[in-house]
Amino acid sequence: MRIVNTTCIFPKGYDIFKALDRLKSAGFDVADIALDYYVETNGGFVSDGWREWTMEVKKHAESIGLELYQCHGVGLPEGFYNNPNDYAYRGLEFAGMTGIKWVVMHPQEIKGRT
Repeated sequence: MRIVNTTCIFPKGYDIFKALDRLKSAGFDVADIALDYYVETNGGFVSDGWREWTMEVKKHAESIGLELYQCHGVGLPEGFYNNPNDYAYRGLEFAGMTGIKWVVMHPQEIKGRT
């Protein structure tokens, strides 16, 4: 049996690398990355260097033996998916780059976005 937990158990914007370390040290084998928790920050997921950040996340998870199996993408109300540069599409690319097999999408509102 694989034991899974999600990074959304930590506060929004909590350092992803520390979150992965804490999950692993608590005995979890697999992680769900809550990408929606990284949108309202100025962190890696929303930065211009988000692809490099994504690869750092992947390498870090591999280095500590934590499988990235699923993520929660960023889903917003109607009209959000019109631009391939939006965070919804970025989340899908994040999944592809890290080898994540499943992306969960929940419609939600995020400050400053409609």
